[in-house]
Amino acid sequence: MDGFNPAYFTIFELFNPLILVLAVSAAVSFLNLIFSGKVFGPEFKETFFYLFLGGVPVSLVGYAIGFLTGISRSPILSTVLPAMLAALGGLSVYAFGTESKHKFMVSYCVSLVVVNLFYGTQSGSYEREQYRESRLKATFELEKRLQNYRANRGLPEKAADWLYLGEVGSK
Repeated sequence: MDGFNPAYFTIFELFNPLILVLAVSAAVSFLNLIFSGKVFGPEFKETFFYLFLGGVPVSLVGYAIGFLTGISRSPILSTVLPAMLAALGGLSVYAFGTESKHKFMVSYCVSLVVVNLFYGTQSGSYEREQYRESRLKATFELEKRLQNYRANRGLPEKAADWLYLGEVGSK
């Protein structure tokens, strides 16, 4: 974990949903053109850009929420998932209206959010567990340094209780 750069980490993580929405947009556009009988025409570009530009924001939101849920050490999924689905439904109706011509785009965006939410959760969980051992070792080393510091200064072994307010596992 030495040399961690938050900017590089964020940029790298945000490429995941962008690549996914790029691939899905291309695949859906291609399938749409095959079934309509007009393969590789100007309609492909229009469909692709429509799906890609409509899918990028929802993919980023789905992946970010999934990643943060997965990397978190608290069980927040029971609150995130219902809120995410409610927000998605409300935003879809707001952005696309209730007209039948936009029903495909709403279902496309819902599918992208669900896939990115799942993918982000898995990525966050992997990221959390990958560095568990090194994080624990660093915590133990910090604890040992603080104990040595307290002993060298003639301070009591146990720190004041107010230092531990709000920490998990305190007292």
